[in-house]
Amino acid sequence: MKSRSLWPYRAPNWRIVPSNVSVECPNCRSEAFFALAKMVRIRKREIPFFNNSKLFEYVIDKQHIYGYPHWAVRFHGLVVSRAITVDDIPEGYDPNLWNPTDYAAGRRHKLGTIVCPNCHLRRKHELDWPNDAYFQTELKGHRLWAYDRASLVELIE
Repeated sequence: MKSRSLWPYRAPNWRIVPSNVSVECPNCRSEAFFALAKMVRIRKREIPFFNNSKLFEYVIDKQHIYGYPHWAVRFHGLVVSRAITVDDIPEGYDPNLWNPTDYAAGRRHKLGTIVCPNCHLRRKHELDWPNDAYFQTELKGHRLWAYDRASLVELIE
């Protein structure tokens, strides 16, 4: 059974944040793009299905404060993405839960995919924000960062 333990649980931060941010490519240091993986809590009896799926990765959170929740994770950007259909998942789940979104409320996890158009890196990545931010600088002893080019322009204005 392939499973991964999530990092220590932290209470969610309920602000709205982008699901896609500009990061520094670990290979070539140019601008790369990070997409937050979509995690959906699953029932224990469906672990074998998601564990054997080519579309999902099964994850267990052994650090969670309320038991050991089980998750089906979809890493967008690793392969050509397509929408999840009812044929791809067990009965009782909404296929749209795993589709990419522009924003996430209160990131509980940092798993996702990093894609670099310069060196063609494409892999799973655990985001270390704001250390991974591509747009960042030091200003009067404090780090100033932007999620992406658009938020950088807003900051400048």
